Amino acid sequence: MNAGAVSVELSKRPGASWRVKSNAHFNAGDIEQMGTSAKTAERDEAWFVKRFATALFNGHSSARQSPEVMGWWATKSLPQVLQLVPKERQVNTAFGKGGT
Repeated sequence: MNAGAVSVELSKRPGASWRVKSNAHFNAGDIEQMGTSAKTAERDEAWFVKRFATALFNGHSSARQSPEVMGWWATKSLPQVLQLVPKERQVNTAFGKGGT
């Protein structure tokens, strides 16, 4: 994505938005609360935001991650993510070398 920060809006919380930054861990108490909701749609949205934030952070800091972690991300998660991102938005399609 080549993005430093992304604003996230959830359909289950109209009018509310959160800023997910690539260089910081994401921590929002209300998203955490939604993750334990009895309502499946709220729980799914919360887990999507948390997973997205983790992927954005790990992608940004890939050069500082261990080679094993980045190898796992590259084989297990990255192909699924690239299927969701339109081709014209795919700027960085590989992680930096880990462990440097």
